[in-house]
Amino acid sequence: MSKIPVKILGTGTYLPARLVTSAALEKELGYPLGTFEKTSGVRNRYFATHETSSEMGAIAAERALSAANLEKTRIDAIISVSGVPQQAIPTTAALIHRKLGMKGTVAFDINSTCLSFLTGLVCMGHLIAQGVYRHVLLVSADVASVGLNPQDPKTVSLFGDGAAAVVLGPAATGGILASHFET
Repeated sequence: MSKIPVKILGTGTYLPARLVTSAALEKELGYPLGTFEKTSGVRNRYFATHETSSEMGAIAAERALSAANLEKTRIDAIISVSGVPQQAIPTTAALIHRKLGMKGTVAFDINSTCLSFLTGLVCMGHLIAQGVYRHVLLVSADVASVGLNPQDPKTVSLFGDGAAAVVLGPAATGGILASHFET
């Protein structure tokens, strides 16, 4: 694979207010103290109380656009690269598109679970390199906490909720040097 001339122009994040420590989660679910950090390495995670994926994603997207110093009208595509979609249809990207008040911009989801962001980065990098798009907004927003199995310490200890977004654009130098995915 040859180098993909694309760069991240700006980033944005959103975390729900509810911080959940491993110790508090262990106590709530009846696990011995230290179990979750040992199995996952995660000390803290955030859980949504009322936020949806698209609400968190829209906030992260606005922050990424601001960091990139780019107006919404310059975005050619909004791609949701979440492992947990908000709902089946319309797509999470379409819901974010609506919350941002955008018109005339394509919006769709790429879901390859934990690799969704990287998959979106490589795919959109190729489309930017080919001139199909100039500026793309990648948004990863998940409310994974609602589906966690409290009986499985390997997953309940790992996942939390939140959103991150990046604005991608063409690069004169640098870019994605290589990628390799396997299933």
